[in-house]
Amino acid sequence: MAKRKGDYSFLGNKVKELITKKILLLTLVLMGCSGPKTLNLKEHEFDALPTDIVWIQVAGLAEEHLALLRFKMATTIKPVSFERAACVGKMWNYNLKDLRPDPYSGFMSQISGRLNFSNTCPDFQTKVLWNYIEDLGHISGLFEVGAKDNSLDKAWECGADAKNFTNDFVLWKMGAKADKAQKTYHFHEEADYQQGEKYYDKSCQQQGCYASVTSNVHSLYKRFKKNKIKTLFIMRDYKYYELLSSRKILKAQEYLVQLDSIFSTFLDLAQTKKNMLVVLSTTSAIGLDFPKKGKEWFEFAAEGKHILYRSPLLMSSVFAFGPKAENFCGVYDQADIFQRFMWEPPNKGAIPTLMQKIFSK
Repeated sequence: MAKRKGDYSFLGNKVKELITKKILLLTLVLMGCSGPKTLNLKEHEFDALPTDIVWIQVAGLAEEHLALLRFKMATTIKPVSFERAACVGKMWNYNLKDLRPDPYSGFMSQISGRLNFSNTCPDFQTKVLWNYIEDLGHISGLFEVGAKDNSLDKAWECGADAKNFTNDFVLWKMGAKADKAQKTYHFHEEADYQQGEKYYDKSCQQQGCYASVTSNVHSLYKRFKKNKIKTLFIMRDYKYYELLSSRKILKAQEYLVQLDSIFSTFLDLAQTKKNMLVVLSTTSAIGLDFPKKGKEWFEFAAEGKHILYRSPLLMSSVFAFGPKAENFCGVYDQADIFQRFMWEPPNKGAIPTLMQKIFSK
């Protein structure tokens, strides 16, 4: 008699049992693949590309400094924004000349992938992150705090040699302009900011600045992002480093609270906008020895006593959240961070993505 299609009665029990087990195993595998993917116990999309990138760079900050936030109130242990990161990485700070480069050199290495800088015009002849991702349609802007002689505004003084560097981003400096002809911004004013231009804080034209860092960041980002699909917004901070270098530990603590709030605000935004990557990186991290406990810690919290300042550390930190956050895990040179923003794993036999082509140049 001919066997009917789908009739497996002729198979032995052991064979049927083996087929059943294989079908069950395949079902479990497929169910596992369709489950939520996580990174650091947080839901995470591994195959997404960010359209909005926020990069906060803080000189002087080390991971242990987060104790200034977590134990700020003696009676509470409050989580800080840094603990919300999906991925934490570490970066070696050294370059070919220095074991502990200054903050300017560290930040320039991070945005360019190069190791050595002189704080002169030749620095601005190299391609940096915003030059690369312009090919992907991103518009870029950089906000500086406490930059002084480390400011990128000197690139405009280099003329044609720095044209490629300056053309592809907007610079906002929280500081006084050098002459009346220079353009300004104000956190209360509506304005359109042009690529290739630099702007100075109108509130800083007398002694000090009456606008806060937080107000400026939130206002500039909101207006810069308006009507733009893809953006790169960088906040570069030297003020925290300056306060620690001047041994003003309590002022540094107060300022770190502001930085924590700014980082937290962007993390909140990234949780609602699934296409937003938020990264905070440090450089020239200053070593601190905190008091052990009890009376010494109380006097430290009240008056800044009993704290020892050490040399800048050999490694700095990275905190990331959002699409491509997984790229920032691990230990690597700080010159390697810039390509991690858009790096994609190679797919054998496939046509290279635009980012693979860009970073293979």
